[in-house]
Amino acid sequence: MQHPLYLVTRDARILPIAPEAYKGEDEHDQPHLYQEICPVTPLIASSLAPGRFCEFITNPANPVYVPRMFFADMRIDRDQRGRLAGFLPYNHPAHIEHCIAELETGEGKKTKTVDRHQAAVLYRLIRRGFYLGDQTGVKLYPFPSPDELDDKYHVWWHSATM
Repeated sequence: MQHPLYLVTRDARILPIAPEAYKGEDEHDQPHLYQEICPVTPLIASSLAPGRFCEFITNPANPVYVPRMFFADMRIDRDQRGRLAGFLPYNHPAHIEHCIAELETGEGKKTKTVDRHQAAVLYRLIRRGFYLGDQTGVKLYPFPSPDELDDKYHVWWHSATM
């Protein structure tokens, strides 16, 4: 039996999310922003798609790695000028933009640490969902769509965005 992920708000509203196999066929290496949640907590910009990112960060051949990683795929919506959208409440948006710009050149590192001590995950910043994986594979806990959040999970979503 696959165990769900339970997302809990400050006032104890609970949203269970069932896992599904991460397929990744339609994933492309492009700029992503990942909030690592466990066992480490930095905010990372990466040019690697979620499956490849997980494979990279759990690879014992790397100088720094973890045996298993739980992380969230975060939104990096941009405005017409290519800057982070103003409604995204990130600390130090210019630094995030700088890290993403370095990744977009395609030269050098595949990951950039944005913030070493970022621990909080704001639900309104989740893009596709949460991932749990290691060298053997990745599970996806898909975050509900905006329509589902407004219609089916309205009470939880209202609580989560307060």
